[in-house]
Amino acid sequence: MKYVLVIIGKRLMSIDFFYRIIKPILFKLDPEKSHDWVFYFLSRLELIGGKFFSVTSPPLVKPTYVRKLFFNNRIGLAAGLDKNGEYIDALSRFGFGSIEVGTVTPMAQTGNEKPRLFRIKNERALINRLGFNNVGMHQVFKNIKKSRWVREKKGVLGINLGINKTTSLHNAYMDYQKGLLFFWGVANYFVINISSPNTKQVRELQTDKYLEDLVKKISRFQKQQNEKMGTQKPVLYKISPDNNEKELEKISHVFNKFSVDGVIVTNTTNNHDELNSDLEVLGGLSGAPLEQRALLCLKKIKPLLNRDIVIIASGGIMSKEAVEERIKEGASLVQIYTGLIYEGPKIVSDSLENL
Repeated sequence: MKYVLVIIGKRLMSIDFFYRIIKPILFKLDPEKSHDWVFYFLSRLELIGGKFFSVTSPPLVKPTYVRKLFFNNRIGLAAGLDKNGEYIDALSRFGFGSIEVGTVTPMAQTGNEKPRLFRIKNERALINRLGFNNVGMHQVFKNIKKSRWVREKKGVLGINLGINKTTSLHNAYMDYQKGLLFFWGVANYFVINISSPNTKQVRELQTDKYLEDLVKKISRFQKQQNEKMGTQKPVLYKISPDNNEKELEKISHVFNKFSVDGVIVTNTTNNHDELNSDLEVLGGLSGAPLEQRALLCLKKIKPLLNRDIVIIASGGIMSKEAVEERIKEGASLVQIYTGLIYEGPKIVSDSLENL
Protein backbone atom coordinates (compact mmCIF):
# COMPACT_ATOMS: atom_id res chain seq x y z
CA MET A 1 0.00 0.00 0.00
CA LYS A 2 1.34 3.41 -0.90
CA TYR A 3 0.71 6.25 1.55
CA VAL A 4 1.62 9.81 0.69
CA LEU A 5 1.59 12.24 3.57
CA VAL A 6 3.10 15.52 2.54
CA ILE A 7 5.03 17.08 -0.29
CA ILE A 8 8.41 18.51 0.72
CA GLY A 9 9.66 20.48 -2.24
CA LYS A 10 9.09 18.02 -5.09
CA ARG A 11 9.62 14.92 -2.98
CA LEU A 12 6.85 12.71 -1.71
CA MET A 13 7.17 11.32 1.80
CA SER A 14 5.27 8.16 2.70
CA ILE A 15 3.27 8.31 5.89
CA ASP A 16 5.06 5.24 7.21
CA PHE A 17 8.48 6.76 6.51
CA PHE A 18 7.36 9.95 8.22
CA TYR A 19 6.18 8.00 11.27
CA ARG A 20 9.48 6.14 11.53
CA ILE A 21 11.30 9.47 11.54
CA ILE A 22 9.25 11.06 14.29
CA LYS A 23 8.62 7.92 16.39
CA PRO A 24 11.86 8.22 18.45
CA ILE A 25 10.92 11.81 19.28
CA LEU A 26 7.35 10.92 20.16
CA PHE A 27 8.46 8.09 22.43
CA LYS A 28 10.48 10.54 24.50
CA LEU A 29 7.33 12.54 25.26
CA ASP A 30 4.51 11.77 27.65
CA PRO A 31 2.34 9.17 25.85
CA GLU A 32 -0.89 11.14 26.15
CA LYS A 33 0.74 14.37 24.98
CA SER A 34 2.44 12.71 22.02
CA HIS A 35 -0.88 11.11 21.01
CA ASP A 36 -2.61 14.49 21.05
CA TRP A 37 0.24 16.16 19.17
CA VAL A 38 0.40 13.58 16.36
CA PHE A 39 -3.30 13.54 15.66
CA TYR A 40 -3.67 17.29 15.93
CA PHE A 41 -0.90 17.60 13.33
CA LEU A 42 -2.50 15.03 11.04
CA SER A 43 -5.91 16.67 11.36
CA ARG A 44 -4.43 20.06 10.45
CA LEU A 45 -2.91 18.58 7.29
CA GLU A 46 -6.23 16.97 6.47
CA LEU A 47 -8.05 20.23 7.05
CA ILE A 48 -5.91 22.29 4.69
CA GLY A 49 -6.31 19.86 1.85
CA GLY A 50 -6.71 16.21 0.99
CA LYS A 51 -4.02 16.62 -1.68
CA PHE A 52 -1.46 16.19 1.10
CA PHE A 53 -2.67 12.64 1.53
CA SER A 54 -3.07 9.78 -0.88
CA VAL A 55 -3.97 6.17 -0.34
CA THR A 56 -3.81 3.46 -2.94
CA SER A 57 -5.35 0.21 -1.80
CA PRO A 58 -3.29 -2.90 -2.33
CA PRO A 59 -4.46 -5.36 -4.99
CA LEU A 60 -6.53 -8.42 -4.17
CA VAL A 61 -8.01 -7.04 -0.95
CA LYS A 62 -11.35 -8.78 -0.59
CA PRO A 63 -14.22 -6.73 0.80
CA THR A 64 -16.63 -8.53 3.08
CA TYR A 65 -20.17 -8.25 4.39
CA VAL A 66 -20.68 -8.58 8.13
CA ARG A 67 -24.19 -8.21 9.53
CA LYS A 68 -25.22 -6.74 6.16
CA LEU A 69 -22.57 -4.03 6.49
CA PHE A 70 -20.10 -3.66 3.62
CA PHE A 71 -16.48 -3.53 4.81
CA ASN A 72 -13.81 -2.51 2.28
CA ASN A 73 -11.44 -4.74 4.21
CA ARG A 74 -11.28 -6.64 7.48
CA ILE A 75 -8.89 -4.34 9.34
CA GLY A 76 -10.48 -1.80 11.68
CA LEU A 77 -9.31 0.75 14.19
CA ALA A 78 -10.22 -0.19 17.75
CA ALA A 79 -11.93 2.23 20.11
CA GLY A 80 -9.71 4.33 22.34
CA LEU A 81 -7.42 5.99 19.84
CA ASP A 82 -10.00 8.54 18.70
CA LYS A 83 -12.26 8.86 21.71
CA ASN A 84 -14.01 12.01 20.52
CA GLY A 85 -14.32 11.46 16.77
CA GLU A 86 -11.94 14.30 16.02
CA TYR A 87 -9.50 12.52 13.72
CA ILE A 88 -11.67 10.22 11.60
CA ASP A 89 -10.60 11.66 8.26
CA ALA A 90 -6.91 11.61 9.11
CA LEU A 91 -7.11 8.04 10.43
CA SER A 92 -9.04 6.89 7.38
CA ARG A 93 -5.89 7.60 5.32
CA PHE A 94 -4.20 4.65 6.96
CA GLY A 95 -6.45 2.28 5.02
CA PHE A 96 -8.84 1.03 7.71
CA GLY A 97 -12.07 -0.56 6.54
CA SER A 98 -13.77 0.56 9.75
CA ILE A 99 -13.14 3.09 12.48
CA GLU A 100 -14.57 2.79 15.97
CA VAL A 101 -14.97 6.02 17.94
CA GLY A 102 -15.16 6.21 21.72
CA THR A 103 -15.69 5.17 24.37
CA VAL A 104 -18.42 7.85 24.50
CA THR A 105 -20.56 8.63 27.53
CA PRO A 106 -23.76 10.73 27.64
CA MET A 107 -22.09 13.55 29.60
CA ALA A 108 -18.55 14.79 29.19
CA GLN A 109 -16.08 13.63 31.81
CA THR A 110 -12.39 14.17 32.46
CA GLY A 111 -11.52 10.59 33.33
CA ASN A 112 -8.90 9.58 35.87
CA GLU A 113 -6.04 11.69 37.13
CA LYS A 114 -2.85 12.02 35.08
CA PRO A 115 -0.47 10.39 34.41
CA ARG A 116 -2.78 7.67 33.15
CA LEU A 117 -1.10 6.30 30.03
CA PHE A 118 2.23 4.46 30.16
CA ARG A 119 4.50 2.90 27.54
CA ILE A 120 6.60 -0.18 28.18
CA LYS A 121 8.73 0.11 25.06
CA ASN A 122 10.84 -3.02 25.42
CA GLU A 123 7.61 -5.03 25.79
CA ARG A 124 5.75 -3.21 22.99
CA ALA A 125 2.95 -2.57 25.44
CA LEU A 126 0.76 0.16 26.92
CA ILE A 127 -0.95 0.47 30.26
CA ASN A 128 -3.87 2.86 30.39
CA ARG A 129 -6.17 3.95 33.18
CA LEU A 130 -7.88 6.73 31.27
CA GLY A 131 -11.35 6.15 32.68
CA PHE A 132 -13.72 7.00 29.80
CA ASN A 133 -12.38 10.52 29.35
CA ASN A 134 -14.38 12.11 26.52
CA VAL A 135 -16.22 15.28 25.55
CA GLY A 136 -19.68 13.71 25.80
CA MET A 137 -22.06 12.48 23.14
CA HIS A 138 -23.31 15.89 21.97
CA GLN A 139 -19.84 17.15 21.06
CA VAL A 140 -18.76 13.78 19.65
CA PHE A 141 -21.80 13.86 17.39
CA LYS A 142 -20.80 17.31 16.13
CA ASN A 143 -17.26 16.09 15.48
CA ILE A 144 -18.50 13.07 13.53
CA LYS A 145 -20.79 15.22 11.37
CA LYS A 146 -17.73 17.18 10.23
CA SER A 147 -16.10 14.06 8.82
CA ARG A 148 -15.98 13.80 5.05
CA TRP A 149 -15.23 10.06 5.35
CA VAL A 150 -18.50 9.61 7.25
CA ARG A 151 -20.56 11.85 4.98
CA GLU A 152 -19.34 10.11 1.85
CA LYS A 153 -19.73 6.66 3.45
CA LYS A 154 -16.15 5.65 2.67
CA GLY A 155 -16.07 3.07 5.45
CA VAL A 156 -17.90 1.62 8.43
CA LEU A 157 -18.29 3.78 11.54
CA GLY A 158 -18.69 2.17 14.94
CA ILE A 159 -19.59 3.96 18.15
CA ASN A 160 -18.31 2.46 21.41
CA LEU A 161 -20.64 3.38 24.27
CA GLY A 162 -19.95 3.61 28.00
CA ILE A 163 -21.57 4.88 31.17
CA ASN A 164 -20.83 7.99 33.16
CA LYS A 165 -18.98 7.76 36.44
CA THR A 166 -22.05 8.96 38.31
CA THR A 167 -24.32 6.28 36.82
CA SER A 168 -25.09 3.25 38.97
CA LEU A 169 -24.62 -0.19 37.46
CA HIS A 170 -28.34 -0.87 37.91
CA ASN A 171 -29.06 2.13 35.67
CA ALA A 172 -26.26 1.43 33.19
CA TYR A 173 -28.76 0.45 30.49
CA MET A 174 -30.11 4.01 30.52
CA ASP A 175 -26.75 5.50 29.54
CA TYR A 176 -26.26 2.91 26.81
CA GLN A 177 -29.76 3.58 25.47
CA LYS A 178 -29.09 7.31 25.41
CA GLY A 179 -26.03 6.67 23.27
CA LEU A 180 -27.86 4.31 20.96
CA LEU A 181 -30.68 6.78 20.41
CA PHE A 182 -28.41 9.79 19.96
CA PHE A 183 -26.06 8.19 17.41
CA TRP A 184 -28.60 5.98 15.66
CA GLY A 185 -28.66 8.06 12.51
CA VAL A 186 -24.89 8.30 12.06
CA ALA A 187 -23.38 5.04 13.34
CA ASN A 188 -23.18 1.87 11.28
CA TYR A 189 -22.81 -0.32 14.37
CA PHE A 190 -22.59 0.05 18.14
CA VAL A 191 -20.46 -1.49 20.85
CA ILE A 192 -21.61 -1.82 24.45
CA ASN A 193 -18.44 -1.52 26.52
CA ILE A 194 -18.90 -3.73 29.58
CA SER A 195 -15.23 -4.55 30.02
CA SER A 196 -13.25 -1.39 30.75
CA PRO A 197 -10.83 -2.15 33.60
CA ASN A 198 -10.53 1.50 34.54
CA THR A 199 -14.07 2.71 35.09
CA LYS A 200 -16.11 2.26 38.26
CA GLN A 201 -16.54 -1.49 38.34
CA VAL A 202 -17.90 -1.57 34.78
CA ARG A 203 -16.65 -5.15 34.42
CA GLU A 204 -19.28 -6.24 36.93
CA LEU A 205 -21.78 -5.75 34.10
CA GLN A 206 -20.46 -9.06 32.71
CA THR A 207 -21.59 -10.94 35.82
CA ASP A 208 -24.80 -12.83 36.58
CA LYS A 209 -26.02 -9.95 38.70
CA TYR A 210 -26.29 -7.52 35.79
CA LEU A 211 -25.65 -9.04 32.36
CA GLU A 212 -28.92 -10.73 31.46
CA ASP A 213 -31.05 -7.78 32.52
CA LEU A 214 -28.76 -5.38 30.65
CA VAL A 215 -28.73 -7.37 27.41
CA LYS A 216 -32.49 -7.92 27.62
CA LYS A 217 -33.19 -4.19 27.90
CA ILE A 218 -30.73 -3.18 25.20
CA SER A 219 -31.98 -5.88 22.81
CA ARG A 220 -35.55 -4.74 23.32
CA PHE A 221 -34.57 -1.12 22.71
CA GLN A 222 -32.56 -2.10 19.61
CA LYS A 223 -35.50 -4.01 18.16
CA GLN A 224 -37.85 -1.07 18.76
CA GLN A 225 -35.44 1.34 17.08
CA ASN A 226 -34.90 -0.93 14.09
CA GLU A 227 -38.63 -1.33 13.59
CA LYS A 228 -39.30 2.37 14.08
CA MET A 229 -36.53 3.56 11.76
CA GLY A 230 -36.62 0.71 9.26
CA THR A 231 -32.96 -0.09 9.95
CA GLN A 232 -30.77 -3.00 10.97
CA LYS A 233 -28.12 -1.46 13.25
CA PRO A 234 -25.94 -4.16 14.85
CA VAL A 235 -25.12 -3.95 18.55
CA LEU A 236 -22.03 -5.78 19.80
CA TYR A 237 -20.63 -6.33 23.29
CA LYS A 238 -16.96 -5.91 24.21
CA ILE A 239 -15.73 -8.41 26.76
CA SER A 240 -12.71 -8.77 29.01
CA PRO A 241 -9.83 -11.20 28.38
CA ASP A 242 -9.76 -11.93 32.10
CA ASN A 243 -12.94 -14.03 32.19
CA ASN A 244 -12.34 -17.67 33.08
CA GLU A 245 -14.01 -20.58 31.27
CA LYS A 246 -17.00 -20.71 33.58
CA GLU A 247 -17.58 -16.97 33.21
CA LEU A 248 -17.30 -17.21 29.42
CA GLU A 249 -19.90 -19.97 29.44
CA LYS A 250 -22.33 -17.80 31.40
CA ILE A 251 -21.67 -14.76 29.21
CA SER A 252 -22.14 -16.83 26.04
CA HIS A 253 -25.40 -18.26 27.38
CA VAL A 254 -26.83 -14.74 27.74
CA PHE A 255 -25.58 -13.64 24.33
CA ASN A 256 -27.07 -16.74 22.73
CA LYS A 257 -30.38 -16.36 24.57
CA PHE A 258 -30.91 -12.87 23.18
CA SER A 259 -29.25 -13.52 19.81
CA VAL A 260 -26.89 -10.55 20.06
CA ASP A 261 -25.28 -9.41 16.83
CA GLY A 262 -21.69 -9.81 17.88
CA VAL A 263 -18.89 -9.76 20.40
CA ILE A 264 -15.57 -7.93 20.45
CA VAL A 265 -12.89 -10.21 21.89
CA THR A 266 -11.19 -8.54 23.80
CA ASN A 267 -10.59 -5.40 25.82
CA THR A 268 -7.36 -4.77 27.78
CA THR A 269 -6.29 -6.95 30.71
CA ASN A 270 -5.76 -6.27 34.40
CA ASN A 271 -3.43 -9.26 34.57
CA HIS A 272 0.17 -8.09 34.28
CA ASP A 273 1.81 -11.48 34.84
CA GLU A 274 3.13 -11.59 31.27
CA LEU A 275 4.79 -8.21 31.66
CA ASN A 276 8.53 -8.26 32.30
CA SER A 277 8.81 -4.75 33.66
CA ASP A 278 9.52 -2.96 36.92
CA LEU A 279 6.70 -0.53 36.19
CA GLU A 280 4.06 -1.13 38.85
CA VAL A 281 0.93 0.76 37.89
CA LEU A 282 -2.69 -0.30 37.77
CA GLY A 283 -4.57 -0.21 34.52
CA GLY A 284 -5.48 -2.05 31.35
CA LEU A 285 -2.52 -3.71 29.65
CA SER A 286 -2.48 -3.86 25.85
CA GLY A 287 0.07 -4.75 23.21
CA ALA A 288 2.31 -7.80 22.81
CA PRO A 289 1.85 -9.17 26.38
CA LEU A 290 -1.90 -9.37 25.76
CA GLU A 291 -1.65 -11.34 22.51
CA GLN A 292 -1.86 -14.91 23.81
CA ARG A 293 -4.46 -14.10 26.47
CA ALA A 294 -6.78 -12.44 23.96
CA LEU A 295 -6.22 -15.22 21.42
CA LEU A 296 -7.03 -17.87 24.02
CA CYS A 297 -10.22 -16.04 24.94
CA LEU A 298 -11.23 -16.08 21.27
CA LYS A 299 -10.55 -19.80 21.01
CA LYS A 300 -12.60 -20.52 24.13
CA ILE A 301 -15.64 -18.40 23.36
CA LYS A 302 -15.97 -19.16 19.65
CA PRO A 303 -17.47 -22.67 20.11
CA LEU A 304 -19.74 -21.41 22.89
CA LEU A 305 -21.50 -18.81 20.75
CA ASN A 306 -24.27 -19.36 18.23
CA ARG A 307 -22.85 -19.52 14.73
CA ASP A 308 -24.58 -16.33 13.61
CA ILE A 309 -22.97 -14.21 16.36
CA VAL A 310 -20.15 -12.24 14.76
CA ILE A 311 -16.74 -12.01 16.43
CA ILE A 312 -14.42 -9.04 16.04
CA ALA A 313 -10.94 -9.82 17.32
CA SER A 314 -8.97 -7.20 19.23
CA GLY A 315 -6.20 -7.16 21.81
CA GLY A 316 -2.49 -7.74 21.33
CA ILE A 317 -2.59 -7.69 17.54
CA MET A 318 0.88 -6.45 16.68
CA SER A 319 1.63 -8.05 13.31
CA LYS A 320 0.15 -9.33 10.07
CA GLU A 321 0.65 -12.86 11.39
CA ALA A 322 -1.50 -12.06 14.42
CA VAL A 323 -4.21 -10.71 12.12
CA GLU A 324 -4.20 -13.90 10.08
CA GLU A 325 -4.34 -16.08 13.19
CA ARG A 326 -7.40 -14.30 14.61
CA ILE A 327 -9.25 -14.73 11.33
CA LYS A 328 -8.19 -18.36 11.17
CA GLU A 329 -9.66 -18.85 14.66
CA GLY A 330 -13.04 -17.53 13.61
CA ALA A 331 -12.97 -13.72 13.75
CA SER A 332 -14.81 -11.98 10.91
CA LEU A 333 -12.95 -8.71 11.47
CA VAL A 334 -9.85 -7.57 13.33
CA GLN A 335 -9.17 -4.32 15.19
CA ILE A 336 -5.81 -2.68 15.89
CA TYR A 337 -4.75 -0.02 18.40
CA THR A 338 -1.46 -0.58 20.24
CA GLY A 339 -0.03 -2.29 17.16
CA LEU A 340 -0.48 0.96 15.27
CA ILE A 341 1.38 2.89 17.96
CA TYR A 342 4.42 0.61 17.87
CA GLU A 343 4.48 -0.51 14.24
CA GLY A 344 3.04 2.54 12.52
CA PRO A 345 0.61 2.56 9.57
CA LYS A 346 2.61 -0.19 7.87
CA ILE A 347 0.85 -2.76 10.04
CA VAL A 348 -2.39 -1.96 8.19
CA SER A 349 -0.92 -2.20 4.70
CA ASP A 350 1.07 -5.36 5.50
CA SER A 351 -1.97 -7.08 6.96
CA LEU A 352 -4.13 -6.15 4.01
CA GLU A 353 -1.61 -7.38 1.48
CA ASN A 354 -1.48 -10.76 3.19
CA LEU A 355 -5.25 -11.01 3.42
